[in-house]
Amino acid sequence: MFNKIFGYFKYRKLIKDNIDVITNRYNLKYDKMYGRLYTIISIPERKQEVLRNYKMPAKLNNPVDTDVKSFLNYEVNNYVAAIEEYFYNVGLFEFISISRMDNVDDVNVLLVLRYKFKNYQLLLYIFIGLIGFILGTIITASFIKLLLILINFIFSL
Repeated sequence: MFNKIFGYFKYRKLIKDNIDVITNRYNLKYDKMYGRLYTIISIPERKQEVLRNYKMPAKLNNPVDTDVKSFLNYEVNNYVAAIEEYFYNVGLFEFISISRMDNVDDVNVLLVLRYKFKNYQLLLYIFIGLIGFILGTIITASFIKLLLILINFIFSL
């Protein structure tokens, strides 16, 4: 359990060490607050025109499923395979998973990646918050005690 909790620190350190490659090569944005990576995968305008002009059903049984959707799925799968290979090479693969993959519209997909053990991430924040609260209480009590000693010293003069 502690490995999963403190693995979050390793996850953030690996992202911090590789942020240039992650943002430039793979066009992922990093949300520091929630520790997630996200991007929008889209089909370029010229490809969209070609696919719409030569629209054919991908399956004859389901004419709603067009070449645009199948091409977008192909692009998303290739993108995910490429980033998974990179994450495996830098040691991030065991800490990261796909959190969301939603279609924004016909030609755009939102891809969100985050720490695999996000429930343990919440425990980590609670643990750190409790330690901060305890330390804050100890420091405040020590400060008040010091003030009382100083006040008693001043009145004894």
